[in-house]
Amino acid sequence: MKHYRIGDLAHSTTPCKICHSHTLRIIALKGRHYQELTTVICTGCGLVRSHPIPTEEELLEYYRSQYRRDYRSAVTPKRKHIVRYSKTATERLRRLRPFVAPNSILIDVGCGSGEFLYAAQLAGYQVCGIEPHEGYSEYTRRIFDVPVLTSHFQDAEISPETVDVITLHHVLEHLQHPLTALIHISGWLKHGGILMVDVPNIEHSSHSPINRFHYAHIYNFNYPTLVAFLSKAGFELVDHPSNKQGTSLAAQKVRKADYDATIPILENYKTLWDMFMQGNNAPQYAHKHPVQRAIRKQWRYFGEYLTGVWFYRPNKIVGHFYRKSFDRTGDSDSK
Repeated sequence: MKHYRIGDLAHSTTPCKICHSHTLRIIALKGRHYQELTTVICTGCGLVRSHPIPTEEELLEYYRSQYRRDYRSAVTPKRKHIVRYSKTATERLRRLRPFVAPNSILIDVGCGSGEFLYAAQLAGYQVCGIEPHEGYSEYTRRIFDVPVLTSHFQDAEISPETVDVITLHHVLEHLQHPLTALIHISGWLKHGGILMVDVPNIEHSSHSPINRFHYAHIYNFNYPTLVAFLSKAGFELVDHPSNKQGTSLAAQKVRKADYDATIPILENYKTLWDMFMQGNNAPQYAHKHPVQRAIRKQWRYFGEYLTGVWFYRPNKIVGHFYRKSFDRTGDSDSK
């Protein structure tokens, strides 16, 4: 295997999924926990990904034996994680509600431990989850009493053009073929249906240089590359983050997918390359007062612990954050 250095050019035997370029540039040789991981950027559009992309067998083995240890998790979520996921669930629901009315059919792909599904059900949506992890899918059915398919999305039996909204929360970056996945799930949506997608933003200033890249995150998006994927899959944005930033987006199915479309974004490559080469965020860390950040983090953990102890049952925890988010504004559909 060739030994690369930062800045070296590399050649891909397959064209970039956005701009069809074959030319890559090396931006990192290490991943999280100092593991060997080569990360590249496409010189035609700025799409960032692992190089080479892991094989299906390698990924299956990783998720079977290593993924949960890397994320310090287990076959069911810890109570502090339920509290965090419940907060996130209500934030996701607040973003969704302006675009999709209650009683609509909603599928959450990669639903994890089900907090969002339960919150959406409280709001009146007809929900179903898809989760390949047996422990998490069984947990969601048992604890929240919501339907979950224990399946990879490509194996799920969903009738074409029957779904009003699909949510993908921190799923797309884990996939070998994210564009193919978007095109596949768009087939479930009715024309005019909504896709809510969230992925980590590679431009986010809080990324530590030693934690920026992760074996589990095969693709690393920013706003232009995520929008390009959505466009090729037949979607148009229905919300527009300020200054065209951010990677939590709502998009509407408006046309057939065009897998072969070419979308060069040369300026995005130049912007990201300059960012990666400018000291790996050292200026951002210099002014963020690490002691204060550590204190705030410990205070947050203490609050999560108290919330978990006080409400204890997972459905009570989700219900607490749901009511806190919606009832006090008079914007509640809780049952």
